[in-house]
Amino acid sequence: MGSRAVGAVELASRVADGVPATAPTSLPVFPSDVLALAKIHVPLLQIPDRAVSARWQARLSLENAGLAGDHQRLVAAMKVVESPPAAFDEPAKVAERQVAYLLEAEFPAALHEYATSCAWALATMSAPAF
Repeated sequence: MGSRAVGAVELASRVADGVPATAPTSLPVFPSDVLALAKIHVPLLQIPDRAVSARWQARLSLENAGLAGDHQRLVAAMKVVESPPAAFDEPAKVAERQVAYLLEAEFPAALHEYATSCAWALATMSAPAF
């Protein structure tokens, strides 16, 4: 969960910065890493004007608002996590937690949603300009 989400954010951020898209080369990232170092692993992504073709310019503010909303939900989900971050690294132990619903729904769902939005942003920035 963590590595794929962080990879989506990393790749979309690189393209937004004008760097060619390449496969992420970072080491595997666990959910506990995301919780401990969120500003590094899942920063807020905003698509710059220069990164999209003219046909996407009209939707740019809508896409950036969606990214911001998904990022805000991720940050909020991370703030309510009471367990030690390492508890998220072993999915088999989820049922052993008293507040397992936080682990099973809130944080992972928000992380997945934000990663999906970043992947969509990457597609938007990579769309040909017809």
